Amino acid sequence: MGRKTKETPAGNAVAFREKLQELGALLFVLCAFFVLVSLISYDAGDIPSIQHPSNNPVHNRGGLIGSRVAYGLLAHFGLAAYLVVFLVGFWSFLVFFRRKPASLYLKLFAAIVAILALSTLLSIQPLVDARSLALAGTMPGLGGIYGKGLELALTRDLGTAGTWLVVVLAFCVSIVLATDWMIYKGVAAAARWTAGLLGRRRTDPAVVRESKPVRDEMDEAATRIAESVAEERRRFAEAIADAGPAPSVSLPAPSDDEEETPDLDAAAPVVPAPRRESRNALKAAADSHHRQKLLPYEQPPIEIFEEAPESRASMREPEIRDRIAVIENTLKEYEISAKCVHYEIGPATTTFELELAPGTTCASVAQREAELTMKLAAQVRVVAPIPNKTTVGVEVPNPTADIVRMRSFLERGYRDLRKIPLPIILGKTNSGEAIVKSLTAMPHLLIGGSTGSGKSVCLNTIITTLLVGMSWDEMKLILIDPKKVELASFADIPHLWAPVIDDPRKAAQVLEWLLKEMEDRYALLKRVQVRNLDAFNKLGEKGVVERLREQGLPAEEVKAAATFLPYIVVVIDEMANLMQTSRKEVEASIAMIAAKARAVGIHLICATQRPSTDVITGLIKANMPSRIGFRVASAIESRIILDSKGAERLLGKGDMLTLMAPTYQLQRGQCTFTSDEEIRGVVQFLKTKGKPVYHQELVQIDQATEAEGSIDDELFEDAVRIVLQEQRGSTSLLQRKLQVGYSRASRLVETMEQFGIVGKHNGSSARDILMTWEQWEARKKQLESPAEA
Repeated sequence: MGRKTKETPAGNAVAFREKLQELGALLFVLCAFFVLVSLISYDAGDIPSIQHPSNNPVHNRGGLIGSRVAYGLLAHFGLAAYLVVFLVGFWSFLVFFRRKPASLYLKLFAAIVAILALSTLLSIQPLVDARSLALAGTMPGLGGIYGKGLELALTRDLGTAGTWLVVVLAFCVSIVLATDWMIYKGVAAAARWTAGLLGRRRTDPAVVRESKPVRDEMDEAATRIAESVAEERRRFAEAIADAGPAPSVSLPAPSDDEEETPDLDAAAPVVPAPRRESRNALKAAADSHHRQKLLPYEQPPIEIFEEAPESRASMREPEIRDRIAVIENTLKEYEISAKCVHYEIGPATTTFELELAPGTTCASVAQREAELTMKLAAQVRVVAPIPNKTTVGVEVPNPTADIVRMRSFLERGYRDLRKIPLPIILGKTNSGEAIVKSLTAMPHLLIGGSTGSGKSVCLNTIITTLLVGMSWDEMKLILIDPKKVELASFADIPHLWAPVIDDPRKAAQVLEWLLKEMEDRYALLKRVQVRNLDAFNKLGEKGVVERLREQGLPAEEVKAAATFLPYIVVVIDEMANLMQTSRKEVEASIAMIAAKARAVGIHLICATQRPSTDVITGLIKANMPSRIGFRVASAIESRIILDSKGAERLLGKGDMLTLMAPTYQLQRGQCTFTSDEEIRGVVQFLKTKGKPVYHQELVQIDQATEAEGSIDDELFEDAVRIVLQEQRGSTSLLQRKLQVGYSRASRLVETMEQFGIVGKHNGSSARDILMTWEQWEARKKQLESPAEA
């Protein structure tokens, strides 16, 4: 774009001045665009002198400054202000291309005359009024103050007709003087610059003569780039040859006599992707999620975990070549021109990247997913396009899947795991990259998958990683297992804050207690004046006590206040059972915790093998954006979990799709496998180091839940009184009056039936009342007298 200068002090000074000139011109161009946007979005209500009170905030796209600048230009020049912006921007555009206009002062004078003439023309025209353009109060007419003043002066001496003739003549002459040379030169400069970027050449002789030095310079640069690319290709080919036969498809290179064309048949040879090592995965995650304060903790010995077996997923070159040929030929049958340019061998699948011919849509490849599945005799998944790439991916299962073991991650960064808050080692992607996350960044996790897909193994891996990376003083676990067998192996470890909960009724009560705990923590953070749990724990005991005393709290409350808050992780293995038992309470509790509990260190991990809308409701999904999808039965269930299809085409046994922060893009991978022996070894080690200290309120919740619905329930007397007063044995009546869930209200009614207070179930009608209050009092005394005796 610029001219060459000699490498001398004088030449350097000239080049420096030219750069300053370009930067200054670019600044003026940007200012002109800013003023233009301000003029277009001008609102008279933003000006206090026109409207009181004025708009707050201002409606102008240029903000407060833009509204004032637009008001000044419109008030003085009227709609001719747009011509001012055009001339300033166009001159700056020319200067940016180093085309300084000749006779600058003459053109500047002509531009001023053109602006004033246009203001006068707008002022004397009788067709449009300023009020019709919502500009009333901004200017006396469409020509502004200057236009109105010139109108009054000229019409007094020349009359209306004479004024029209003089003003039109002045505008035409001045606009020609101001822009004739500039338009031609500006268009020519812009054309040469655009042609230089696109590598095109204009056929106009005048333009070709002027742009010859620029073209020569660009030709030289293109030659140098081509030589460097050829050298890099030669070195890459030598490196592959030295490394031995690579699993790739070699295509004949074009001869020197042939001219290279953009045809896909002449594309570069297919080469495998470089394997991405996971040895630094834990260190990289620790650097991005570093914890400042670590409590003393002896991690379970790494020998507990089994060593990773030798990879079995690698395919030989003939297999790769055959699959590429099948994919390309199958698409060619449907007139889809695609060429495989790259492939990545993952633990369970191989991704073939296809480059499409111009004019071929990604959707056309995705529509042939079933045909590719039939031709390859495997469950194929098409990714169109691959995120952050210009290719379409075809994922084909490997003949034998690799098992991803925990030890392959821990061997090179076992101590770094302690530096990650709430670490989770999920597995590896198709490119071999480790999936290591922090639950604090998610901040909650939703897992869905059918039976046998690997959902329970994933849960066990997550819990094991948390136990290895966090001490029981830093993290407390609450495990909810309605199946009673999936999480039973983690019983009696010191990280637990309550025994493993296998009763859905108790689980609903625990979730309600978590809401109370969340509010209590928020109240404590408010008193200490911090925003999150990490900032609270950094204060230490001394800092927390000092801030509580500053709030004027009594010494007893200060002494009783917590000075360190552990993370709380709640793991729910089968959420569908909870929703069936206490849908209203569970949904409200999970949604509230997922929406608010991140700042106070409470995190949820929910899993279900029935991903339907009555289990994973819209309210729950909205607050749990991080999700993992294992194989499901249909595309509808895949959309419920991941908001996208694809999970129905997974292979099972740990093959998964992840949707997680910060990118929230679907990523396929293989889940880490943790065996029962490894889990047992970790649990036995932790049991030797400490015993669980259960939270007293959670234990009381368990005891209270066992009595719910029986005669020992604290609400039973109130329920009997309500039923006898209303003379209606209805479950919905007790739900409304006592503010309890359906399950507890129905058990209360069933207990009343056992004692003869109400009759049997009567369909949709309310149960009959069989006692009066006096009869119930007498019956209660009879029940109590044997107990006293």
